[in-house]
Amino acid sequence: MASGTIALTRTGSGYLTGQILWSSQSNGSAANTSTVTAKLQIQRSALNSTTGTFTGSFKVGSTSKTISWYGTLPTYEWVTIETVTVTVSHNTDGKGSCYLQALVNGPTQTTMEGTYVSGSATVTMDVIPRFAGMVSATDFTDEGNLTITYSNPAGNAVELLQACISLTGSNADVPYRDIPKTGTKYTFSLTEAERNTLRAASPNSGTLTVYVYIRSQIGGSTQTDGVACRMSIVNANPVVSFAVVDTNSATTALTGSSSILVALYSKAKVTINATAKKYATIKTKKVTHGAASLSGDSTLSVTNNPIIITVTDSRGNQTVQTATNTIVPYIDPTCTIGNNIPETDGSFALEVTGLFYNGRIGATTNTLEVQYRYKVRGGSYSDWFAFENIDKGTVGYAARANLTGLDYQTAYVFQARAIDKINTNGVASAEKVVISEPVFDWGQNDFNFNVPVNFSKGATPTFLTSADDLNTIKASGWYTWLTSDLPRNTPSGPSTTYMSCMRVWQNGDTCLQECVDSTDSGIKGCKVQRVIYGSTVYDWEWVNPHMLAGVEYRTTERWNGKPVYTKIVDFLSLPASGSKDVIHTANGIIENVVSWYGAFADVQALPNSSLDVLVTTTTIRITVERDLSAFSAQIAIKYTKR
Repeated sequence: MASGTIALTRTGSGYLTGQILWSSQSNGSAANTSTVTAKLQIQRSALNSTTGTFTGSFKVGSTSKTISWYGTLPTYEWVTIETVTVTVSHNTDGKGSCYLQALVNGPTQTTMEGTYVSGSATVTMDVIPRFAGMVSATDFTDEGNLTITYSNPAGNAVELLQACISLTGSNADVPYRDIPKTGTKYTFSLTEAERNTLRAASPNSGTLTVYVYIRSQIGGSTQTDGVACRMSIVNANPVVSFAVVDTNSATTALTGSSSILVALYSKAKVTINATAKKYATIKTKKVTHGAASLSGDSTLSVTNNPIIITVTDSRGNQTVQTATNTIVPYIDPTCTIGNNIPETDGSFALEVTGLFYNGRIGATTNTLEVQYRYKVRGGSYSDWFAFENIDKGTVGYAARANLTGLDYQTAYVFQARAIDKINTNGVASAEKVVISEPVFDWGQNDFNFNVPVNFSKGATPTFLTSADDLNTIKASGWYTWLTSDLPRNTPSGPSTTYMSCMRVWQNGDTCLQECVDSTDSGIKGCKVQRVIYGSTVYDWEWVNPHMLAGVEYRTTERWNGKPVYTKIVDFLSLPASGSKDVIHTANGIIENVVSWYGAFADVQALPNSSLDVLVTTTTIRITVERDLSAFSAQIAIKYTKR
């Protein structure tokens, strides 16, 4: 309770004095008001009493009174001529004040005529304790703790001060707990059960909006106040295990192990076991192998590409793993008959060239047998004859046989075949018709050479092995090697498995190396190149990368003098609503995103759909205006590094 006295100032010669007596009483924290009572008093300060009508005004807060009081005013005795009681509101911080003002005129036709007393003052009431309020709440992870900032102006005057976390804004899903009455910050030390309550509320999103409430009790009244913040669910990628086995009995008989795969012939059965974490569910299981992209457990034809298993949960978290199975880089043998023709004496130098896999197939060493047969055109073939003279390189071969006794005037049809451990029935060449001709003939008006005229197709490629180092190969020419017996410093990575042919251009101390595929493997024309200046060997760079999802390629492009890298980020399913973020990483820190482009599955079905794509140095965000979760996307980005 607050109280006081305000003395009024006299003007004039009469002996009139006056004062205001006031007091205030709080109506409690819930009301946040006080009752103010003010009394206007006067007295005669000397000589005899005065009788008459005293007039004036009296104001208390917003209440005004007109004074007209008739009576006898004794000497030295205070007389109350007006009492006013009002209710005054306090500020939100509990502080309050009240304005008081009074004027009293002496009665006419008395010694006090022309004399008056007046005065005013703003008085301060007692501060009313206020309820606590929330200031802020930090965003937090499901493995961390949440810190709140709050105000409690009442301090220890509050009877109860607690805080809770709510999922909806109504229930205390993480129960109320006492917090310090004299502090301004509090950190929730969440139990694992409480964390699970929050995680379970967000099975389809990596973020969750929660509400933090503080409640305080004063004088039996309780009040709450709250703010929202965001929880992020971290370290929640699915747990994945898988098995990849060869189900082709023919290849496992050669390899001696179902875990060894043979390109082109093995049938790999992929079995995936996946467990979602933190109350998510498994949404998709995908197996990617070259151009093949299959869902869930699957059986696929093996190529030389890596087998990649991708599991995505209902929050969009991904776990990507690559099978560690050995893939034998087997190639089917080829067979081509050369352009020689029989001599006029009946002899014929038959030559057959081709490619074959010169290496081990697991437990078995591959072998090569080359055979030929021939017939008179229109007749029947002979039996197959084996070439006894076969020159084998790391990837190619040349088989030669010298035949005699052919009729130079007869056309013969030749065919060859190559047989190895897998192609036991052989891979046959096209039929080749050969017939000898006189070296020349002439008539009355002409002279003809009947020998074929061949133009050089270039030098035979130089075969390299693991004993060679491409960093030292600078002389112009063609070079080749077997992918199972790689020279040192060949291009590396999943898209360069088939890079087995190189051309070199040399000019003085500078050379340009360009690697391509010597077979029709599937990367079809993709090539890498690099430059060697003297002893300085620069990195391999892609002229036209194969663009496998998740693989980073250094390109021949430059941006402000820096190399440009590119990769495809598999965004998987688009969001059902709002935004979805996918973090992309690089082998280093991305400095600038130079450009991006994307492919959206079944885009023809989305003519009226609105979506925005935002690409930063760490994140790709796609925002949709309707549910597009049935569709997927792949985003290609180009960037430089720090």
